[in-house]
Amino acid sequence: MTTLAAGLFIAALGILIRYRGATSLIAGFDLEKISDEEGLSNFIGLNAVYVASLTIVIGLIEYSQFQSKIYWYIYTAAVVLLILRMIVGARDYN
Repeated sequence: MTTLAAGLFIAALGILIRYRGATSLIAGFDLEKISDEEGLSNFIGLNAVYVASLTIVIGLIEYSQFQSKIYWYIYTAAVVLLILRMIVGARDYN
């Protein structure tokens, strides 16, 4: 249940960043140095929604009490790849 709640929280943050332009929620960027603030918010917000979707799916799998735990390795790898994508891709907006 905690994983599902975390996924919903991440989704809310992603939606705020992408659709409301809440770039102040993006950590590690000096917003005065960003050349395309709207592009950055779209990029980071969408990727946050991807992470949220994966987290919600994992929460649903946990709730179903699936026997194997291999899905956690897949989830971790996917989230790490998305984070790397955000780090590298966000540089285009500086």
